[in-house]
Amino acid sequence: MLAERWTGLMAAIGGRDEGGAVYKAVTAAYGGGGRFYHGLEHLRRCLAELDGATPAGRPAVLEFAAWLHDLVCEPGSTANETVSAAAAECFARRLGASPAFAARAAALIVATRHDRPPADADMAVLLDADLAVLADPWPAFAAYEAGIRREYAYVAAATYARQRRAFVRSLLAKASIYHSEYFRRRGEAAARRNLGRLLALL
Repeated sequence: MLAERWTGLMAAIGGRDEGGAVYKAVTAAYGGGGRFYHGLEHLRRCLAELDGATPAGRPAVLEFAAWLHDLVCEPGSTANETVSAAAAECFARRLGASPAFAARAAALIVATRHDRPPADADMAVLLDADLAVLADPWPAFAAYEAGIRREYAYVAAATYARQRRAFVRSLLAKASIYHSEYFRRRGEAAARRNLGRLLALL
């Protein structure tokens, strides 16, 4: 599925992925060891969420950004999105995309830090797709949380719980967790229930 989807994306942007080198690099990164949540399944999920949120089509750069938004995922690092964005720019240029396309992809990826409101509707959809798991039924949400904990296994339990509580509270303090109407309508209430239940458990 991913290979065919990548081929379609290359056709949409007029990309030249000689020998599938970029595809192999991207999927190898997501398939690397230690990716207990931010792996290939998360990538597939984000792409599927884009399909649901933008059924009438979307800019190719939005899908490209979704592919590369977690290219670099080093637990505890504050530079993951910045480095992923820089790599996306390099890959975009290697594929033959325009400088404007490369810069836009990078901006979308940097936004997945979730530290400020999205600048436009496409960015909102990407951020929401990245957090769609928060609205899953509790067993799937719990599996997500377990995966995150495994990625941060090096952090002491008390420290992890304290930091995770702060993260959950920051989400619950927002007027809306999701930015787009599609995701708010479909998942806002469920995400808040899950996060509230998690907070009680931490």
